[in-house]
Amino acid sequence: MMKRLIKVAGLVIVLLALTIAGLEMSSSYHVTKNIHEDAPVVTKLQIVIDAPIDSVWKIFADVNQWPQWQKEIPIVKLTAL
Repeated sequence: MMKRLIKVAGLVIVLLALTIAGLEMSSSYHVTKNIHEDAPVVTKLQIVIDAPIDSVWKIFADVNQWPQWQKEIPIVKLTAL
């Protein structure tokens, strides 16, 4: 009974993977670096930082420390100023 359950689960996983791959290959979506203002959904984010501008700028300008507070940037390599 357990072997059959494992086989069925494996088959479901393979079918899902093939379905996702097929959808990805047939998609007309492509990644660009441009913002499409005519897109059906546009998200903008704004926050207020309750700190002096000099303190905020000091942290933001220290590019080598970005990975410490911005996890989406795992590695920083500053090549020119």
